[in-house]
Amino acid sequence: MQDISDIRSIAIIGTGLQGHAIAQVALMAGFSKVILNDLSRELIDKAVSTGFHLPGPFAMGKKNYKQLVVKLDELAELTVRNYLKPCKLMRSGGFLGMKK
Repeated sequence: MQDISDIRSIAIIGTGLQGHAIAQVALMAGFSKVILNDLSRELIDKAVSTGFHLPGPFAMGKKNYKQLVVKLDELAELTVRNYLKPCKLMRSGGFLGMKK
């Protein structure tokens, strides 16, 4: 099996429901660069703004983000998968002030 722990950048082709959800999880996992590709800039912009309103870690995090951070840290330690650790934005709660 190939070691992928050094990968810091990923590209996602298609920004539909699945594509932007994958991007959100990748950012939470600590990837430093997530590149979205789609047919137009408008589709990419729509996916980025929609991501803040869909159910998921950032949506539920508005009330419970500190608990989620603890659970993700525990999961990362238990599974020895550091990429499951929450990103700095989630850990700090900085996303709470973000607007679409």
